[in-house]
Amino acid sequence: MVQHQEVQFVHSVKTLNDAQKLVGVITWLRPYLGLTTAQLSPLFDLLKGDSDLKLPHTLTPEACQVLKEVQRAVPACQVYCIDPSIDVAVFITTPDLHPTGFIGQWSDKWSSSLHVLEWVFLPHQPQKTATALFELIAHLIIKCRQWCLQLMGADPAKIVLLVQREDFDWSFANSISVQSALEKFSGQITYHLPSHKLLQVAKFTEISLRPRTSQEPVQGPTIFTDGSRRTGKAIVTWRDGSEWQVLEGHEDGSAQLVELRAAVMAFQKFSQEPFNVVMDSAYVADMAQQLGHSVLKEVSNAALFHLLKTLWCAIQALIHP
Repeated sequence: MVQHQEVQFVHSVKTLNDAQKLVGVITWLRPYLGLTTAQLSPLFDLLKGDSDLKLPHTLTPEACQVLKEVQRAVPACQVYCIDPSIDVAVFITTPDLHPTGFIGQWSDKWSSSLHVLEWVFLPHQPQKTATALFELIAHLIIKCRQWCLQLMGADPAKIVLLVQREDFDWSFANSISVQSALEKFSGQITYHLPSHKLLQVAKFTEISLRPRTSQEPVQGPTIFTDGSRRTGKAIVTWRDGSEWQVLEGHEDGSAQLVELRAAVMAFQKFSQEPFNVVMDSAYVADMAQQLGHSVLKEVSNAALFHLLKTLWCAIQALIHP
C-alpha cells in the first residue's frame, strides 16, 4: 500500500492557461482519488468558453470548494498493489448519471476488504447531445477491460454492474455497443455492489436503461403538436369527445425551438396518462424517443439546452410510457 504525501495546489488562477494547468494536475491524480465527474464539475466548467489561453480567469467559489475537497482527498488516498492470489474485478456505478468505474480486489481477510487499484472515468461531456446511458456504460466497460489488460495482461474475473438486471438484459439484447463491450468476456457478471464505505457514492441509476416511449400505439388520446417559426406559436391539440382542445404557447427563435416547446407542453400536460403524440419535426421526435433513457450533454445554445432539459425532465416524470 502506498499513501500520497501532502499536496498543495496553487490557488492563483489568472488566465485560462492557469486553469488548464490546474485541471490537468487534478486529472492526472484523479484515477487514485475516486472523485466523481459531478463532484469535479465546477473545475471542468472553468475551461468553457473562449479558447484564448491569455483570457482572464478566476476561480469561482464552487471551484474553490472543489479544490479544498481534492486537497483533503489526496493525503487520505491509498494506492494498492495487485495481490496475484485474489481475483480482480471491475465495478461500474452511475453516480449523478455519470458512469464511473474502478478496478479493484475484494477479500474479507483484509482489514480494508476493498482495495481500489484505479478509478476509471469517461470524458466530462458525452460527444452527442443525447447519449443512451447503456452506451456510456458500454464505453466504460471497454475502457476498464483495456486498462485491466495493461495492468495485468488479462480480463477481470468479474464485472459488477449497479443497474437493474432486467434493464441490462434488455440493453444487451438490443444494443450492439453493449454486445461489443462484453465480446469474448468469459468472467462473471453480477448486479450488486458489496457494502463498503468507499461505495457509498454509488446508487442505482435514476433513469431506466430502456426507452420510456413505446414504438407501438398505446391506448390513450392522440396528441398533435406543431410550431411556427414566423409567429413563434407552439400548438398542442387533441380531441376530447366531440370537441377539439387547444393548448398554445410561445417560443422565440428557430422552428426547432418552437417545435421543442410544443413537445414540452404535450409531455407536461399528459404526464399522468398514456398518450400518442404526432409531431411535425423529425428532430424533435427523435430526441423525444432518446431522452427517456439518455444522458443530456450541455450545449452552447442556452435556449436549446433549456428546452431539451425541460423535455428530459418531463419524460422522466411520465407515469406511463
